[in-house]
Amino acid sequence: MDALLSVREAAEFLGVSQATVYHWARSGILQGYQQAVRRFPAEQVHKLQRAIAAGHVPRLNARANKRHADGYRTPFPSRPEDGNDASQIIRLRRLIRERQLNPACILYVRALRLLAEAGEWEPATPFSPALPPASRWRRQSVARIMRGWRRDLGVSVLSAADYRRPFELPVEPVSGSDQLGFLYQALRRTGSRVQAGSFYTPPEVVRSMTAGLTPHDGFTLLDPGCGSGQFLLGAAEAGWEFDQLFGIDLDPLALRLAALNLLLAFPAVDALPNLKCADALLTDSFGRRRFDVVIGNPPWGRLADGELRRRLNRRYLRKRNFSESFSYFLLRARALAVPGGTIRFLLPEAILNIRRHAEIRSELLNECTWRGIAECGRKFSGVFTGAITLDLLNIPPSPNHRIEIRPEAGPEFQLLQTSLKPESGLVIQSGPLENSIWEKVSRYPHRTLKDSGAEWALGIVTGNNRKWLLPVGSRGGEPIVRGVEVQPYRLAPAQYEIFFDPKKFQQCAPERLYRVPEKLVYRFISRRLVFALDRKGVLTLNSANNLIVPPAFYPMKLIAVLFNSGLYQLLFRSRFNTHKVLRSDLEQLPLPDFPAPVRAELSGLADRLLAGDASAISRVDVVLASVLGLTEAEKVLVTEL
Repeated sequence: MDALLSVREAAEFLGVSQATVYHWARSGILQGYQQAVRRFPAEQVHKLQRAIAAGHVPRLNARANKRHADGYRTPFPSRPEDGNDASQIIRLRRLIRERQLNPACILYVRALRLLAEAGEWEPATPFSPALPPASRWRRQSVARIMRGWRRDLGVSVLSAADYRRPFELPVEPVSGSDQLGFLYQALRRTGSRVQAGSFYTPPEVVRSMTAGLTPHDGFTLLDPGCGSGQFLLGAAEAGWEFDQLFGIDLDPLALRLAALNLLLAFPAVDALPNLKCADALLTDSFGRRRFDVVIGNPPWGRLADGELRRRLNRRYLRKRNFSESFSYFLLRARALAVPGGTIRFLLPEAILNIRRHAEIRSELLNECTWRGIAECGRKFSGVFTGAITLDLLNIPPSPNHRIEIRPEAGPEFQLLQTSLKPESGLVIQSGPLENSIWEKVSRYPHRTLKDSGAEWALGIVTGNNRKWLLPVGSRGGEPIVRGVEVQPYRLAPAQYEIFFDPKKFQQCAPERLYRVPEKLVYRFISRRLVFALDRKGVLTLNSANNLIVPPAFYPMKLIAVLFNSGLYQLLFRSRFNTHKVLRSDLEQLPLPDFPAPVRAELSGLADRLLAGDASAISRVDVVLASVLGLTEAEKVLVTEL
């Protein structure tokens, strides 16, 4: 029997959501779905993945993007102050293409040139790419590294004619001291870097992350994915000694560059650095040793290898897969750091607020003290994900601990760690006032929709709106509401009608959920909360979803008042910062348990708003601000929304 994959497994393999997998199955892009067992043939999933990668599915070509790119890209945008001579890199790339030269050999020759410039050996005249004899090396540790590199290249003859030009190009200064690592990344094809989740860290980020790491006597520092050694070099510049620095990496060439970099940073040392070529997630490279500082820029890539995920889950006792490799690196860092030690990683900002990272957020919030979060912005060329630095202590937080938040723009502020909820995450662009308001609303006695027993109904997906949707009054169908017709408190007149035949629709909730005597209808695609109260049992298209809350739990007209208010627009924006109104986000918004007089006043305001009295809008925020104790500055912020 052919192997079958669940929808979740197919989604993880293809790097998309489960909803996208279902959509591709319905539209015929992914074939072979077996409804009875809710499985796909593995071969069909693999076939689609190969077709996307090759660009053979025009509708999905955007998904074949950088993961399969075959071009080059400079690791980060060069700037005049860096002194990076981009033309030199362009010349080396041209030599690779025109003469069919081996990039690894070019890197080896450039390393020879850099070592000659540093006085580690004296080059012969005329140029020869042959390794100099041991007697011509200043340090035997450097000679040993280069000898092993030359042997591992496995090239019997490095033509002097071919490699003289790469050798003779001058060594251009690069911001930071990792010239070989910069060149290595620049000569790697974009696709290979993206697949590995490997990106060259900008020197200014390295400097900011290693700043303030005091190298006390006996302290040790580890980078578990050290690459060419950038963070180890940064620590060396911050005063750490050679024997205090440790690194692990899977890439033997990057590790060789790290060894050379460290020896160049410590010119008086003639010994091999503490570096191991291994998988830091699966091996104990330095035995039972634990480190005072674990720092680095772990791989960001999605884990497509199912067997690897299973091995990692067994090792880390996980019941569910993490989708990204950096989550496992965070778990590993906790095991490698001493109790109370520092963990400082450069991570995608998605770890703060994307739902699939809620589990790792929960573990870190419970088990680590979050000292600081610094927003770095988009630091990697061709990578559209923003980056943050996360600074942790490997010890649970005290009840009143506050996190230092450093946005890329705007003032720094503090945030109570216990106010963060793993499900909602943190949008650090929200600022101190927004977070203060969130803390006040969260501390007020409340309930949430998650515990309400509410029923949720998605709008109808016809599969072909041109066929099913007709202008109102054209053929005697019944009105159907779109998201654009959902207004605060009330529904605008529908512009289209439909003949309700749920068996023929691509998606349709049970009819009773549309026909209930009272329900909330809300816009799905929106950066604002827009909720209307429907008492006519109208049908809705998929841009307008439906919510039915038991009246005994919380009156729906009060929910409409809260969710349409300026206060809740601010809460929604500051916590979720999304263009979709998701059920999981709504389930986290607090529904305050107001005293009876406040509920009565808000209920009266709701009746006025439902009747079209817009003058009651401002009064809602006045009442909420008063009972929740907002400051004058916080009230002004709310009124701006």
